[in-house]
Amino acid sequence: MENTMLLSLFKSEFQLVNVVVAINFVVFGLIIGAAHWKKQQAGRILALILLIYGLRHALSIFEGTKGIHDAFPHITDLNLPLVFLLPVLYYLYVRSYFSEGGITFKQFRIHFVLPVVITLLYLPFFIQPGAMKLWLLKQRWFDDIRITIGIAGYAIMLIYLIFSIYYLRKCFPHKKQQPLSIAARIRWVKVFYGVLIGVNALLLINMGLMLFRIRHFTWMVYLTHMVSYFVIVYFLIKHSTAPFSQTNTTISNGLKIGEDKLQQLEATLQQVMQQEKAFIDPAFSLADLAERLNIRPSELSAYLKLYKATGFYDLLNKSRVEEAKQLLLDHPQFKVESIGYDVGFNSRSVFYSNFKKYTGVSPAEYRKRMAS
Repeated sequence: MENTMLLSLFKSEFQLVNVVVAINFVVFGLIIGAAHWKKQQAGRILALILLIYGLRHALSIFEGTKGIHDAFPHITDLNLPLVFLLPVLYYLYVRSYFSEGGITFKQFRIHFVLPVVITLLYLPFFIQPGAMKLWLLKQRWFDDIRITIGIAGYAIMLIYLIFSIYYLRKCFPHKKQQPLSIAARIRWVKVFYGVLIGVNALLLINMGLMLFRIRHFTWMVYLTHMVSYFVIVYFLIKHSTAPFSQTNTTISNGLKIGEDKLQQLEATLQQVMQQEKAFIDPAFSLADLAERLNIRPSELSAYLKLYKATGFYDLLNKSRVEEAKQLLLDHPQFKVESIGYDVGFNSRSVFYSNFKKYTGVSPAEYRKRMAS
């Protein structure tokens, strides 16, 4: 009997803590929304995430409290569509957070199809009278449907979170070459999403145990969820400002680059390096390229580091190696050394060392492998 009383007391205390957690997330969302709603797109998305999570958490608490649940059956499962909406917002947050020009709804509207479809499919249940809802909730087949939908929601959450981390690794492959402020933000967003992956994996396992009527540990999972979120929210608030401004980006000495200017720089850089092949000139320098792009050399270095995750000489030598690879295949009669000079290298040793750096093999070995 003492054990039963202690368990009941623990559950009541745990429910109280969960109520505080839900309120805190709503407050966090309102604070971040007020601070960033007009200034920053990523801040707005983060505010929505926290508000929706707080609402979802509150609805879960109400559903888990028998007296409230029986008195207000209309709130039952209102949190299910939110389970499918949150993964989309997590992904959009990453895309917006590390985007210099922000994102548009039109780009990602396809991602909102599933939450809308789930809401429409569940609409017949939502509009049922309270007595009918209570009857349905007592049916095992309906309970299995609810659990299955929950499992699908958490599985989709894991897919979106993993894809978000993949997106970061794809867009920022050279973390050490990023400015320290951006590298720190990338690291903490990865930590945040990594914790979310672990927590949602536990929730998914727990839902699976529920589906097969095996003993499950909901209280332990939600306790882990609560603690993890409190730890991570601290870092989210600390790093809530996106590394790139949504209207322009200061990259060096006050230089501000808008989205149109970035596109212009990208187009000119491609023309100079790929079409005109300016790198063939052994004397081609950072100052020469900066002059072609109509920016200062220091600004060009910052631009390449921030947006290309590279440096001028890395870009130059890689371009020369790519050209050499093509010449090695197109002109088998040419000597390897002469090709090195033709693409802009001023010595045989520099050509060989850079070629092996970017391909892993010597020029002669590359030609032999590709010819066989």
